[in-house]
Amino acid sequence: MAWKVAASANGIVAVAYVLIAWAIAAPLVRTQQLRTNKLGAATAAIFFTCAVHHGSHTVMMLLPTFGVASHHATTMRDAWPWPRR
Repeated sequence: MAWKVAASANGIVAVAYVLIAWAIAAPLVRTQQLRTNKLGAATAAIFFTCAVHHGSHTVMMLLPTFGVASHHATTMRDAWPWPRR
């Protein structure tokens, strides 16, 4: 049961990180600074990789729901017992 909360929270965090990455990258693209502003591009890339990381946790926990058998998915679900100790 707690894995559902964890999957939802990871999904929300992933969306937030995507929006942050977009908020950083969009002005850089619009002003044609994406290639010249290395710090800005790197910051956007870091937030994007965080989004991918949290999104992959969400997808991994949802795989058994769609009938995809995965040892990693069940292990990740089992890592979230209720109540959390």
